[in-house]
Amino acid sequence: MSALAWSLHPQLERDTIDIGDLPLSRVFVIKDANYPWLLLVPRRAGVKEILDLDEVEQAQLMTETARVARALNRDSSDDS
Repeated sequence: MSALAWSLHPQLERDTIDIGDLPLSRVFVIKDANYPWLLLVPRRAGVKEILDLDEVEQAQLMTETARVARALNRDSSDDS
């Protein structure tokens, strides 16, 4: 699927702040002070579930998730 046809659901657009892009995903932070969670959204049209990605893209998403988790862990360690 083409990344050019990708668009973010309007509700997600209202509820998140765009942080930036990884090779497959766009990274958002959810606008909720109680839960400062990051959200990785693959830039692929029609994808609603991880299983909608092909096997290579599923592996890429897991790699990106681990990369973001390591960065957050590193940043929180620096605050100590």
